[in-house]
This record gives sequence, structure tokens and C-alpha cells, in this order.
Amino acid sequence: MRSVLRQLHKAGAVLAGVLLVLVGVLTLVPIAARLLGLPAHSWDEVATYCMAASAFMGLACTWRGGAHIRMELLVVRLKGNAARVVEIFALVTTLLTCLYFGWFAAKFAWLSWTMNDVSQGLLPIPLWLPQSGMVVGLALLCLAITESLFDAVRGGAAPINDATVLDRAAAEL
Repeated sequence: MRSVLRQLHKAGAVLAGVLLVLVGVLTLVPIAARLLGLPAHSWDEVATYCMAASAFMGLACTWRGGAHIRMELLVVRLKGNAARVVEIFALVTTLLTCLYFGWFAAKFAWLSWTMNDVSQGLLPIPLWLPQSGMVVGLALLCLAITESLFDAVRGGAAPINDATVLDRAAAEL
């Protein structure tokens, strides 16, 4: 099961990277087209949708890599069972928040699909398409958080290294 989850997180990260490259292409092509005197409409709109989808598709891989803001600075100061309880509480709260956001994002995309809602630009893009990137990314994030929660409940979560956490926090300040 772990290998399947890792592959899903990796696929989301790869897709996020591809979408970022596409943002670059979709930004450069209209610049070149304008220099050549050609029309360049709606490229920026599609690039914006790709940027949003990229941000959400990379969330799960970022979570499993430990790059999201967490309660590590508090947890490293606690010992034993207190640290575990606080970590589990934080993970449950995070998961519930992500599920809440994901549920309403899915309802929003479904509503856009049922109403045939399209973008307002020159290119009528069905809005459920870019919204589905957000829904899939949030679903992957919920899976990653659930995996972390199972690790914490079983006591198999990776130990937090005090020096690493504090050094990283100090470098970010």
C-alpha cells in the first residue's frame, strides 16, 4: 500500500512539474506571437489555470517531504506521550480541515460541470477542468495526511530531529 501511495504522490509531483513547464511555455508563446504580429489571446488564462493546478498537485509530495508548516517546533519540546498526543491532534485537525476544503472544492467543480459553466475569456474553457486539478490535489493531500496520521497512531512516525527543525526554522527567519 505504501508503494502505491508513494507512486500517487510522485505522480502528483511530476504532473505539478509538467504544469509549471507548461506555464512557462504558455507565457513565452504569446510574447513571441506578439513580436511577430500574431494574435495572442487567452494564453494567460490557461497559464493561470495550469499554475493553480500545479500548486494543488504538488501538495501531497510536499507534505510527505516535510516541507509544509507543521507543529514541529512545539512537538520537539514535548516528551513521550505528550508529543504523540499533540502530533495526533494536529494531524486530525489538519485532515479534517483538508477534507472540509476538498469536499466543498468537489461540490464546486460538480456544480460547474452540471451548469456547463465556462470561463469568461475569449476561449470558453469549462471551469470544471481547472477546478478538478484542485480537487485531485486535495484528495492526494488528504491521503498523505491520513498516512502520516496512521504512522503517528501506530507510533511509527519518523522521529523529529531537534537540531534539524530548529536549524530550518532559524534559517527561515
